[in-house]
Amino acid sequence: MKDSIKKLSTEVRIVLFGVLLIGIGYFMAIPLLSLYLSNYRGLSVFQIGLVLTVLTISQQGFTFFGGILSDRFGVKNSLIYGMLIRIIGFLTFAFSNNSWFFVISSIFVGIGGALFFPASKAIIATVPNSVKSEAFALRSIAVNIGASIGPLLGGLLYKFEFKIVFLCATLVHFIFLLLALKYVDKNHNNINSNMKIVSQLNKVIKDYKIVFLMLINSGFWALYSQVYITIPLDFTTRFNSDSLVSLLFSINGFLVIILQYRMVKWMNKKFNQSLILTFGMILMAFAFFSLSIFPSIYAFFTFIIFFTISEILIIPTIDDLTSNISPPGLAGSYLGFVSLGTGIGSLFGNLIGGSLFEQFKSIDLIWVNWLIYALFSMFIALLFKIYPMSKHEKCGYDPNRFKVN
Repeated sequence: MKDSIKKLSTEVRIVLFGVLLIGIGYFMAIPLLSLYLSNYRGLSVFQIGLVLTVLTISQQGFTFFGGILSDRFGVKNSLIYGMLIRIIGFLTFAFSNNSWFFVISSIFVGIGGALFFPASKAIIATVPNSVKSEAFALRSIAVNIGASIGPLLGGLLYKFEFKIVFLCATLVHFIFLLLALKYVDKNHNNINSNMKIVSQLNKVIKDYKIVFLMLINSGFWALYSQVYITIPLDFTTRFNSDSLVSLLFSINGFLVIILQYRMVKWMNKKFNQSLILTFGMILMAFAFFSLSIFPSIYAFFTFIIFFTISEILIIPTIDDLTSNISPPGLAGSYLGFVSLGTGIGSLFGNLIGGSLFEQFKSIDLIWVNWLIYALFSMFIALLFKIYPMSKHEKCGYDPNRFKVN
Protein backbone atom coordinates (compact mmCIF):
# COMPACT_ATOMS: atom_id res chain seq x y z
CA MET A 1 0.00 0.00 0.00
CA LYS A 2 2.82 2.42 0.87
CA ASP A 3 4.41 1.90 -2.56
CA SER A 4 1.16 2.77 -4.34
CA ILE A 5 0.65 5.85 -2.18
CA LYS A 6 4.18 7.01 -3.02
CA LYS A 7 3.35 6.74 -6.73
CA LEU A 8 0.49 9.21 -6.29
CA SER A 9 1.00 12.93 -6.68
CA THR A 10 0.85 15.20 -3.65
CA GLU A 11 -2.43 16.56 -4.98
CA VAL A 12 -4.10 13.13 -5.10
CA ARG A 13 -2.77 12.24 -1.66
CA ILE A 14 -4.22 15.48 -0.29
CA VAL A 15 -7.58 14.68 -1.90
CA LEU A 16 -7.58 11.18 -0.39
CA PHE A 17 -6.76 12.72 2.98
CA GLY A 18 -9.59 15.16 2.36
CA VAL A 19 -12.00 12.29 1.72
CA LEU A 20 -10.98 10.91 5.12
CA LEU A 21 -11.45 14.29 6.83
CA ILE A 22 -14.81 14.92 5.16
CA GLY A 23 -15.96 11.44 6.16
CA ILE A 24 -15.00 12.05 9.79
CA GLY A 25 -16.70 15.45 9.84
CA TYR A 26 -19.88 14.26 8.15
CA PHE A 27 -20.34 11.07 10.17
CA MET A 28 -19.44 12.93 13.34
CA ALA A 29 -22.65 14.94 13.06
CA ILE A 30 -25.22 13.41 10.72
CA PRO A 31 -25.84 10.03 12.47
CA LEU A 32 -26.71 11.97 15.64
CA LEU A 33 -28.71 14.65 13.87
CA SER A 34 -32.11 13.10 14.58
CA LEU A 35 -31.31 12.99 18.32
CA TYR A 36 -30.21 16.62 18.27
CA LEU A 37 -33.29 17.83 16.42
CA SER A 38 -35.61 15.84 18.66
CA ASN A 39 -34.07 16.22 22.13
CA TYR A 40 -32.50 19.67 21.85
CA ARG A 41 -34.63 21.49 19.28
CA GLY A 42 -38.00 19.82 19.85
CA LEU A 43 -38.77 18.97 16.23
CA SER A 44 -41.48 16.45 15.44
CA VAL A 45 -40.80 13.12 13.75
CA PHE A 46 -42.23 14.52 10.51
CA GLN A 47 -39.96 17.58 10.66
CA ILE A 48 -36.89 15.44 11.38
CA GLY A 49 -37.78 13.16 8.47
CA LEU A 50 -38.14 16.21 6.22
CA VAL A 51 -34.68 17.50 7.19
CA LEU A 52 -33.02 14.12 6.57
CA THR A 53 -34.89 13.56 3.30
CA VAL A 54 -33.90 16.98 1.97
CA LEU A 55 -30.29 16.28 2.94
CA THR A 56 -30.28 13.00 1.01
CA ILE A 57 -32.03 14.41 -2.06
CA SER A 58 -29.87 17.54 -2.25
CA GLN A 59 -26.66 15.48 -2.11
CA GLN A 60 -27.55 12.42 -4.18
CA GLY A 61 -29.81 14.26 -6.61
CA PHE A 62 -27.38 17.10 -7.28
CA THR A 63 -24.25 14.95 -7.70
CA PHE A 64 -24.63 14.75 -11.49
CA PHE A 65 -24.89 18.52 -11.77
CA GLY A 66 -21.98 18.86 -9.35
CA GLY A 67 -19.93 16.76 -11.76
CA ILE A 68 -21.00 18.89 -14.72
CA LEU A 69 -20.01 22.05 -12.85
CA SER A 70 -16.61 20.58 -11.97
CA ASP A 71 -15.95 19.94 -15.68
CA ARG A 72 -17.25 23.37 -16.64
CA PHE A 73 -15.54 25.51 -14.00
CA GLY A 74 -12.74 23.25 -12.74
CA VAL A 75 -12.38 20.64 -10.04
CA LYS A 76 -10.55 23.01 -7.70
CA ASN A 77 -13.43 25.47 -7.77
CA SER A 78 -15.89 22.65 -7.09
CA LEU A 79 -13.86 21.45 -4.12
CA ILE A 80 -13.50 24.94 -2.65
CA TYR A 81 -17.10 26.02 -3.12
CA GLY A 82 -18.32 22.62 -1.96
CA MET A 83 -16.41 23.02 1.29
CA LEU A 84 -17.57 26.62 1.76
CA ILE A 85 -21.21 25.64 1.25
CA ARG A 86 -20.90 22.71 3.66
CA ILE A 87 -19.23 24.92 6.27
CA ILE A 88 -22.18 27.32 6.05
CA GLY A 89 -24.54 24.35 6.42
CA PHE A 90 -22.89 22.97 9.55
CA LEU A 91 -22.62 26.43 11.14
CA THR A 92 -26.31 27.01 10.45
CA PHE A 93 -27.13 23.68 12.10
CA ALA A 94 -25.15 24.77 15.17
CA PHE A 95 -26.84 28.13 15.68
CA SER A 96 -30.37 27.70 14.26
CA ASN A 97 -33.58 27.29 16.25
CA ASN A 98 -36.17 27.31 13.47
CA SER A 99 -37.15 24.09 11.66
CA TRP A 100 -36.97 25.77 8.24
CA PHE A 101 -33.42 26.89 8.93
CA PHE A 102 -32.57 23.25 9.59
CA VAL A 103 -34.03 22.37 6.19
CA ILE A 104 -31.89 25.09 4.60
CA SER A 105 -28.87 23.78 6.51
CA SER A 106 -29.44 20.29 5.15
CA ILE A 107 -29.62 21.70 1.61
CA PHE A 108 -26.26 23.42 2.08
CA VAL A 109 -24.62 20.30 3.52
CA GLY A 110 -26.06 18.16 0.71
CA ILE A 111 -25.14 20.46 -2.17
CA GLY A 112 -21.66 20.95 -0.71
CA GLY A 113 -21.16 17.20 -0.82
CA ALA A 114 -22.58 17.01 -4.33
CA LEU A 115 -19.92 19.47 -5.49
CA PHE A 116 -17.09 17.77 -3.60
CA PHE A 117 -17.51 14.09 -4.43
CA PRO A 118 -17.47 14.05 -8.27
CA ALA A 119 -14.65 16.61 -8.29
CA SER A 120 -12.56 14.55 -5.86
CA LYS A 121 -13.17 11.40 -7.92
CA ALA A 122 -12.21 13.26 -11.10
CA ILE A 123 -8.87 14.21 -9.53
CA ILE A 124 -8.24 10.62 -8.43
CA ALA A 125 -9.05 9.50 -11.99
CA THR A 126 -6.04 11.46 -13.28
CA VAL A 127 -3.56 9.02 -11.73
CA PRO A 128 -1.69 6.60 -14.04
CA ASN A 129 -3.88 3.72 -15.16
CA SER A 130 -1.49 1.24 -13.55
CA VAL A 131 -2.52 2.43 -10.07
CA LYS A 132 -6.00 3.86 -10.72
CA SER A 133 -7.96 0.91 -9.34
CA GLU A 134 -5.77 0.99 -6.23
CA ALA A 135 -6.31 4.74 -5.87
CA PHE A 136 -10.08 4.28 -5.91
CA ALA A 137 -9.67 1.43 -3.40
CA LEU A 138 -7.75 3.81 -1.13
CA ARG A 139 -10.62 6.26 -1.48
CA SER A 140 -13.10 3.59 -0.32
CA ILE A 141 -10.85 2.82 2.65
CA ALA A 142 -10.74 6.52 3.55
CA VAL A 143 -14.55 6.72 3.40
CA ASN A 144 -14.93 3.70 5.68
CA ILE A 145 -12.34 4.90 8.17
CA GLY A 146 -14.16 8.23 8.32
CA ALA A 147 -17.49 6.45 8.77
CA SER A 148 -15.97 4.44 11.64
CA ILE A 149 -14.14 7.24 13.47
CA GLY A 150 -16.74 9.98 12.95
CA PRO A 151 -19.59 8.50 15.02
CA LEU A 152 -17.17 7.66 17.86
CA LEU A 153 -15.93 11.25 18.04
CA GLY A 154 -19.46 12.57 17.67
CA GLY A 155 -20.64 10.37 20.52
CA LEU A 156 -17.88 11.67 22.80
CA LEU A 157 -18.51 15.33 21.94
CA TYR A 158 -22.28 14.84 22.18
CA LYS A 159 -21.90 14.31 25.94
CA PHE A 160 -20.65 17.88 26.38
CA GLU A 161 -22.78 19.98 24.04
CA PHE A 162 -24.11 19.10 20.63
CA LYS A 163 -23.17 22.48 19.21
CA ILE A 164 -19.53 21.41 19.63
CA VAL A 165 -20.17 18.48 17.27
CA PHE A 166 -21.22 20.82 14.46
CA LEU A 167 -18.35 23.21 15.17
CA CYS A 168 -15.83 20.36 15.01
CA ALA A 169 -17.39 19.14 11.75
CA THR A 170 -17.02 22.70 10.46
CA LEU A 171 -13.37 22.80 11.53
CA VAL A 172 -12.59 19.53 9.74
CA HIS A 173 -14.07 20.84 6.50
CA PHE A 174 -12.19 24.13 6.92
CA ILE A 175 -8.88 22.26 7.28
CA PHE A 176 -9.44 20.51 3.97
CA LEU A 177 -10.51 23.80 2.39
CA LEU A 178 -7.09 25.26 3.26
CA LEU A 179 -5.30 22.17 1.95
CA ALA A 180 -7.27 22.29 -1.32
CA LEU A 181 -6.45 25.97 -1.79
CA LYS A 182 -2.75 25.22 -1.48
CA TYR A 183 -2.26 21.84 -3.13
CA VAL A 184 -4.99 21.28 -5.73
CA ASP A 185 -4.01 22.43 -9.20
CA LYS A 186 -6.58 24.64 -10.90
CA ASN A 187 -5.33 23.66 -14.37
CA HIS A 188 -6.70 20.16 -14.94
CA ASN A 189 -7.27 18.31 -18.19
CA ASN A 190 -10.85 17.75 -17.15
CA ILE A 191 -11.73 21.46 -17.22
CA ASN A 192 -14.15 21.89 -20.11
CA SER A 193 -14.76 25.62 -20.02
CA ASN A 194 -15.55 25.88 -23.74
CA MET A 195 -18.51 23.48 -23.65
CA LYS A 196 -21.90 24.77 -22.59
CA ILE A 197 -23.55 23.06 -19.64
CA VAL A 198 -26.49 21.95 -21.79
CA SER A 199 -24.05 20.41 -24.28
CA GLN A 200 -22.30 18.56 -21.44
CA LEU A 201 -25.64 17.26 -20.21
CA ASN A 202 -26.66 16.07 -23.67
CA LYS A 203 -23.32 14.40 -24.30
CA VAL A 204 -23.62 12.37 -21.11
CA ILE A 205 -27.24 11.26 -21.39
CA LYS A 206 -26.82 10.34 -25.07
CA ASP A 207 -23.96 7.97 -24.23
CA TYR A 208 -25.83 4.67 -23.89
CA LYS A 209 -22.88 3.00 -22.17
CA ILE A 210 -22.83 5.40 -19.24
CA VAL A 211 -26.64 5.41 -18.98
CA PHE A 212 -26.59 1.60 -18.90
CA LEU A 213 -23.88 1.65 -16.22
CA MET A 214 -25.84 4.14 -14.12
CA LEU A 215 -28.91 1.88 -14.27
CA ILE A 216 -26.87 -1.17 -13.27
CA ASN A 217 -25.33 0.86 -10.46
CA SER A 218 -28.86 1.74 -9.31
CA GLY A 219 -29.66 -1.96 -9.06
CA PHE A 220 -26.53 -2.60 -7.01
CA TRP A 221 -27.36 0.20 -4.57
CA ALA A 222 -30.95 -0.99 -4.24
CA LEU A 223 -29.50 -4.28 -3.00
CA TYR A 224 -26.83 -2.54 -0.93
CA SER A 225 -29.43 -0.46 0.92
CA GLN A 226 -30.96 -3.62 2.40
CA VAL A 227 -28.07 -3.92 4.82
CA TYR A 228 -29.31 -0.73 6.48
CA ILE A 229 -33.04 -1.43 6.48
CA THR A 230 -34.30 -5.02 6.11
CA ILE A 231 -31.23 -6.87 7.41
CA PRO A 232 -31.33 -5.13 10.84
CA LEU A 233 -35.12 -5.53 10.97
CA ASP A 234 -34.98 -9.27 10.32
CA PHE A 235 -32.03 -9.76 12.66
CA THR A 236 -33.63 -7.98 15.62
CA THR A 237 -36.95 -9.74 14.97
CA ARG A 238 -35.29 -13.16 15.08
CA PHE A 239 -32.70 -12.65 17.82
CA ASN A 240 -33.81 -9.52 19.72
CA SER A 241 -30.28 -8.10 19.93
CA ASP A 242 -29.34 -4.57 18.91
CA SER A 243 -25.73 -5.09 20.00
CA LEU A 244 -25.25 -7.95 17.53
CA VAL A 245 -26.61 -5.74 14.74
CA SER A 246 -23.89 -3.24 15.62
CA LEU A 247 -21.39 -6.10 15.46
CA LEU A 248 -22.46 -6.84 11.88
CA PHE A 249 -21.72 -3.24 10.88
CA SER A 250 -18.40 -3.35 12.73
CA ILE A 251 -17.38 -6.50 10.85
CA ASN A 252 -18.32 -4.82 7.59
CA GLY A 253 -16.22 -1.73 8.30
CA PHE A 254 -13.27 -3.75 9.62
CA LEU A 255 -13.16 -6.06 6.59
CA VAL A 256 -13.35 -3.15 4.14
CA ILE A 257 -10.45 -1.37 5.85
CA ILE A 258 -8.13 -4.41 5.99
CA LEU A 259 -9.06 -6.16 2.72
CA GLN A 260 -10.07 -3.40 0.28
CA TYR A 261 -6.67 -2.41 -1.06
CA ARG A 262 -5.06 -5.85 -1.23
CA MET A 263 -8.08 -7.54 -2.77
CA VAL A 264 -8.70 -4.88 -5.42
CA LYS A 265 -5.02 -4.79 -6.36
CA TRP A 266 -4.83 -8.58 -6.71
CA MET A 267 -8.10 -8.89 -8.63
CA ASN A 268 -7.14 -6.17 -11.10
CA LYS A 269 -3.89 -7.97 -11.85
CA LYS A 270 -5.68 -11.24 -12.56
CA PHE A 271 -9.04 -10.30 -14.08
CA ASN A 272 -10.68 -7.61 -16.20
CA GLN A 273 -13.27 -5.22 -14.80
CA SER A 274 -16.21 -7.07 -16.33
CA LEU A 275 -15.28 -10.28 -14.52
CA ILE A 276 -14.59 -8.46 -11.24
CA LEU A 277 -18.02 -6.82 -11.28
CA THR A 278 -19.76 -10.05 -12.29
CA PHE A 279 -17.97 -12.04 -9.60
CA GLY A 280 -18.79 -9.37 -7.02
CA MET A 281 -22.51 -9.66 -7.74
CA ILE A 282 -22.37 -13.47 -7.63
CA LEU A 283 -20.92 -13.14 -4.12
CA MET A 284 -23.78 -10.82 -3.19
CA ALA A 285 -26.26 -13.35 -4.56
CA PHE A 286 -24.68 -16.03 -2.37
CA ALA A 287 -24.87 -13.68 0.63
CA PHE A 288 -28.64 -13.23 0.24
CA PHE A 289 -29.13 -16.90 -0.66
CA SER A 290 -27.48 -17.95 2.61
CA LEU A 291 -30.18 -16.06 4.51
CA SER A 292 -32.94 -17.85 2.61
CA ILE A 293 -31.71 -21.39 3.35
CA PHE A 294 -30.01 -21.07 6.76
CA PRO A 295 -32.34 -19.26 9.21
CA SER A 296 -29.73 -18.99 11.98
CA ILE A 297 -27.50 -16.35 13.50
CA TYR A 298 -24.53 -17.82 11.62
CA ALA A 299 -26.27 -17.10 8.32
CA PHE A 300 -26.22 -13.37 9.09
CA PHE A 301 -22.49 -13.44 9.77
CA THR A 302 -21.99 -15.44 6.58
CA PHE A 303 -24.08 -12.84 4.80
CA ILE A 304 -22.05 -9.87 6.05
CA ILE A 305 -18.74 -11.48 5.07
CA PHE A 306 -19.77 -12.23 1.48
CA PHE A 307 -21.69 -8.96 1.21
CA THR A 308 -18.60 -7.01 2.31
CA ILE A 309 -16.32 -8.76 -0.20
CA SER A 310 -18.87 -7.93 -2.89
CA GLU A 311 -18.86 -4.28 -1.79
CA ILE A 312 -15.05 -4.23 -1.76
CA LEU A 313 -14.90 -5.39 -5.38
CA ILE A 314 -17.78 -3.46 -6.91
CA ILE A 315 -17.67 0.12 -5.56
CA PRO A 316 -14.10 1.10 -6.59
CA THR A 317 -14.32 -0.89 -9.83
CA ILE A 318 -17.42 1.03 -10.93
CA ASP A 319 -15.59 4.33 -10.31
CA ASP A 320 -12.54 3.04 -12.19
CA LEU A 321 -14.66 1.84 -15.12
CA THR A 322 -16.56 5.13 -15.25
CA SER A 323 -13.35 7.14 -15.43
CA ASN A 324 -12.13 4.91 -18.27
CA ILE A 325 -15.36 5.40 -20.22
CA SER A 326 -15.49 9.18 -19.82
CA PRO A 327 -14.10 11.31 -22.67
CA PRO A 328 -11.39 13.87 -21.87
CA GLY A 329 -12.91 16.85 -20.08
CA LEU A 330 -16.01 15.02 -18.84
CA ALA A 331 -14.71 12.83 -16.01
CA GLY A 332 -16.62 14.78 -13.36
CA SER A 333 -19.87 14.66 -15.35
CA TYR A 334 -19.62 10.92 -15.95
CA LEU A 335 -18.65 10.11 -12.36
CA GLY A 336 -21.44 12.34 -11.07
CA PHE A 337 -23.98 10.75 -13.40
CA VAL A 338 -23.11 7.21 -12.33
CA SER A 339 -23.25 8.34 -8.69
CA LEU A 340 -26.81 9.44 -9.38
CA GLY A 341 -27.56 5.72 -9.42
CA THR A 342 -26.59 5.59 -5.75
CA GLY A 343 -29.45 7.88 -4.82
CA ILE A 344 -31.96 6.28 -7.19
CA GLY A 345 -31.07 2.76 -6.08
CA SER A 346 -31.10 3.64 -2.39
CA LEU A 347 -34.49 5.34 -2.73
CA PHE A 348 -36.15 2.41 -4.46
CA GLY A 349 -34.28 -0.07 -2.27
CA ASN A 350 -35.65 1.56 0.87
CA LEU A 351 -39.21 1.89 -0.44
CA ILE A 352 -39.57 -1.47 -2.17
CA GLY A 353 -37.35 -3.31 0.30
CA GLY A 354 -39.37 -2.20 3.30
CA SER A 355 -42.65 -3.06 1.59
CA LEU A 356 -41.49 -6.54 0.52
CA PHE A 357 -40.14 -7.27 3.98
CA GLU A 358 -43.43 -6.41 5.66
CA GLN A 359 -45.46 -8.47 3.19
CA PHE A 360 -43.36 -11.63 3.46
CA LYS A 361 -42.95 -11.25 7.20
CA SER A 362 -46.73 -11.07 7.64
CA ILE A 363 -47.18 -14.47 5.95
CA ASP A 364 -44.08 -16.01 7.56
CA LEU A 365 -42.22 -16.40 4.26
CA ILE A 366 -39.28 -14.11 4.91
CA TRP A 367 -36.94 -16.60 3.21
CA VAL A 368 -38.67 -15.77 -0.08
CA ASN A 369 -37.72 -12.13 0.45
CA TRP A 370 -34.01 -13.03 0.58
CA LEU A 371 -34.36 -15.42 -2.36
CA ILE A 372 -35.76 -12.57 -4.48
CA TYR A 373 -32.71 -10.45 -3.65
CA ALA A 374 -30.41 -13.36 -4.51
CA LEU A 375 -32.07 -13.76 -7.91
CA PHE A 376 -31.96 -10.01 -8.52
CA SER A 377 -28.23 -10.05 -7.65
CA MET A 378 -27.69 -12.72 -10.31
CA PHE A 379 -29.60 -10.55 -12.78
CA ILE A 380 -27.27 -7.61 -12.04
CA ALA A 381 -24.31 -9.98 -12.42
CA LEU A 382 -25.60 -10.90 -15.89
CA LEU A 383 -25.91 -7.21 -16.81
CA PHE A 384 -22.30 -6.61 -15.74
CA LYS A 385 -21.24 -9.62 -17.80
CA ILE A 386 -22.89 -8.35 -20.98
CA TYR A 387 -21.93 -4.71 -20.39
CA PRO A 388 -20.32 -3.42 -23.63
CA MET A 389 -16.66 -2.67 -22.93
CA SER A 390 -13.78 -2.18 -25.31
CA LYS A 391 -10.56 -4.10 -24.83
CA HIS A 392 -8.92 -1.14 -23.10
CA GLU A 393 -11.91 -0.57 -20.82
CA LYS A 394 -12.01 -4.21 -19.79
CA CYS A 395 -8.42 -4.17 -18.65
CA GLY A 396 -8.64 -0.66 -17.26
CA TYR A 397 -5.89 0.65 -19.52
CA ASP A 398 -6.21 3.25 -22.22
CA PRO A 399 -2.99 4.97 -23.35
CA ASN A 400 -4.93 7.89 -24.82
CA ARG A 401 -7.19 8.33 -21.81
CA PHE A 402 -5.82 11.69 -20.64
CA LYS A 403 -4.55 13.20 -23.85
CA VAL A 404 -6.02 16.59 -24.63
CA ASN A 405 -7.12 17.30 -28.17
